[in-house]
Amino acid sequence: MRESSAPSVNTSRSRLIVLIALVVLTRLPSLPLGYGSDGDGWRVAWSASKLWNEGVYQPSRFPGFPVYEIINAPLIGLGGSFASNIATLIVFVLALLLFRRILLKIEVQAANLLLWTFAFLPILWKNSAVTMDYLWGLTFILLSYLLVLQGRFLLASITLGLAVGTRLTHAILLFPLFFLLEGERVKKKFVLMAFVTAGVSILCYLPVFLRAAFRDEIARYIADVRDYTILQRVEFFLYRSTYSIGLIATIGIFLCVLIYRRQIIDKLRQRDRYVLTCVAVIVVMLFIFFVLADEREYLIPMMPFLLIALGLTLPRKAVRIICGCLMVYNVVNVDLIEHNFGKQRFSPSISTGFILREYSVRNKIFDWRESLSHYALPDSSILMIANGPIFWVENPHVTTSKTIVNMFRDEDVAVSRTKQHLYYVYALSYPEVKKYTAQGYRLYYVAGMKAYLESFLHYDLDTAGIQPINVPIP
Repeated sequence: MRESSAPSVNTSRSRLIVLIALVVLTRLPSLPLGYGSDGDGWRVAWSASKLWNEGVYQPSRFPGFPVYEIINAPLIGLGGSFASNIATLIVFVLALLLFRRILLKIEVQAANLLLWTFAFLPILWKNSAVTMDYLWGLTFILLSYLLVLQGRFLLASITLGLAVGTRLTHAILLFPLFFLLEGERVKKKFVLMAFVTAGVSILCYLPVFLRAAFRDEIARYIADVRDYTILQRVEFFLYRSTYSIGLIATIGIFLCVLIYRRQIIDKLRQRDRYVLTCVAVIVVMLFIFFVLADEREYLIPMMPFLLIALGLTLPRKAVRIICGCLMVYNVVNVDLIEHNFGKQRFSPSISTGFILREYSVRNKIFDWRESLSHYALPDSSILMIANGPIFWVENPHVTTSKTIVNMFRDEDVAVSRTKQHLYYVYALSYPEVKKYTAQGYRLYYVAGMKAYLESFLHYDLDTAGIQPINVPIP
């Protein structure tokens, strides 16, 4: 039996109430700030609104996130971003309670410290007041793992299936569950769980599979996937995984693992099922992130298991140091790269931390939308903004319709309410540039997005006669 660091029940509950209150209070300033700094949150809003207003399910992006998108239809349809953000915050509080139950169930040392760290971990803090599926999926995952600990395998399988229905890559988290099983007929239990999880997942994705456009979307996705070299994949993986928790915390974890490696190896040799499960989750999530090293948030399912692994394998002093390093990232970021699209270079600097930057960006998004909407462009113009719903969703100065979607053969398009034939599009291919120029349109692009646009359009915007406009991007 592990030495339990859990406080008395009364003290634990009083601390828990204080913790939940602080979580809610620290998220309140972000709740009214739109759907988040990630454009995908605004795509979810567009998908949910379309389902609520038209009864048509259109995934926000490939391959579809049906459980989350369908749940958000009434939330966004009736209450907009404030309602959907509050719903995410409520779900995060549930995740916090589930994480606490798991910590107490397996008697992790420094449980209170790990619980508070979970509550204010930068990447979780950021995503606990936005319209994104990350924490919804995490909550289903934590519930599934807790149910396995309680021996409720059928419910655990259904819950994990809902996690997969929230985000398809969560399917890989079925495999670490094998280490958590014990008793007789472990293999039989695992196979049964795999079948139930797969069945629930397929049911969740039926609205996606049954759409007539599904095959075309697969073809477009495959065509749009960038062919990165192995070196580029390694660079993306190392940088983005490091800055999912921050450079200081990454160094702290590396040094503690190095110093206490024998203790960790001993734990693994003892085949402790809790340690093995945590290590398995970390390994499979890092693997899938190497394959799809895009958003740092893809590593969110790993975070609670990383904290549990620290509590199970390291001494209290080391856990305290690492938790402190993780918290520092909220306010201070030690960056190693100067970020210019396509021109990143090594240039160490100290900048605003993860949460402070998120709050700043979300405020700037509204200024950017206003500036872009009121920029003095002539009638019969097309502006490439390299952004979609984050610009036009709930923007009173522009509108969208099936007519202009069909005109540009693209969902990411809007038209001004005040100008004649002033269109905002994500991007135009070179043949489209020639086509609309011949029709008498004047073409523009947002100057700050030049390198990004040219990276996939494969032509020089200035040489093509497209004029830049200077509007600061958030």
